[in-house]
Amino acid sequence: MSVAGIAAPLTGAPAASSPSQGVGETSGGSSRRGCPQRVEERPERGQGWGKNWVGKMEMQAIQADRQGGHGRGRFRPVGPAQVLGAFGPEFLDAAACRDWILLQAHPAGPACPWCGKPVSSSRLQATWQNLGRVQCAACGRFFTGLTGTALNKTGLDCRRYVLLCLLLALGAGDQAIASKLGINRETVRRWRLRFAAQEKAQATATSKHATATRERA
Repeated sequence: MSVAGIAAPLTGAPAASSPSQGVGETSGGSSRRGCPQRVEERPERGQGWGKNWVGKMEMQAIQADRQGGHGRGRFRPVGPAQVLGAFGPEFLDAAACRDWILLQAHPAGPACPWCGKPVSSSRLQATWQNLGRVQCAACGRFFTGLTGTALNKTGLDCRRYVLLCLLLALGAGDQAIASKLGINRETVRRWRLRFAAQEKAQATATSKHATATRERA
């Protein structure tokens, strides 16, 4: 340090500084109060954030919830609870649900439920696939792809039916299912009883068939 730098605290004259020094810095790299400057190093994008970055994101979500809104750079959490609360029939593809139900109910393809004659016309097959009315060329009776199935004349579309079956299989309560589907709780209870009776009848038929097979053997 020069003589002028040593005398500066006694005379009040400013000490000479080198051109490379910043404002408020001395030649030793410290602040005017003699404390070393704190240099914050920010990690490169995608590197070194770790838990600190996750913590910042969580704090933004908490602040957004407290403020009742989400500003720029903030977000609301999207997790299992949010998906469960928002999920409904509108999340399902109507055509995919319809095609799956028709395939399960009619694995051999479109046919008259009264006389069993297959639908051979491509135009009538397309109508049947879209759940339109088709007239049988043999017996003259009308039917749709849902005639004779559990969905026939129930007022429940294919998406709601698939979601109903899924929620019942997962053990959801009647009121919770009714709220999701926008139907009455009693309707859900009747569907539950119908499926239980259907499973019981299927189990009985399977048992009888197995018994008859053993007896013939």
